[in-house]
Amino acid sequence: MDNNDKDYMDTYNTQANSRPVVAAAKWWTDLLRKGAEWDNGDDRCNAFTSTLSSVFPKAVPTETQLETFYEALKANLKTTLRSDGTTQVYVDYHAPDVLMDAATSAGINANGMTTFGCKTCMWITPHKVSVSQGYGAPEKTIWKNFREEK
Repeated sequence: MDNNDKDYMDTYNTQANSRPVVAAAKWWTDLLRKGAEWDNGDDRCNAFTSTLSSVFPKAVPTETQLETFYEALKANLKTTLRSDGTTQVYVDYHAPDVLMDAATSAGINANGMTTFGCKTCMWITPHKVSVSQGYGAPEKTIWKNFREEK
């Protein structure tokens, strides 16, 4: 790591609103706004869950709750970053504390299994944020830093 990269990492690690964290928090907030899809790789279970969701629709968080969630999640994600500026958020059948704590602080009644979409994984690095949403889904880049273009 040369001095420019070290300076970048030092700055990155001290900024509460670093760009990858902002991009990640925005993505999860938008997911709450539109609702997560269920895909655990079992078509029968997916059909059952879809039917259940249509019969018992979940409450959509208010914009105030979503803004509070967004701010809380940025702070929570910042605390999970390793010294190299990376972290991973993985929702299998239960959401991790980083998501559930932000939801709780926003007054959002979140079910860890369905609110955030099972089999959803997000990778956060200083240069890229990517997501795989659903069983076997391909990884998609949702944010990329210009520095990665070098």
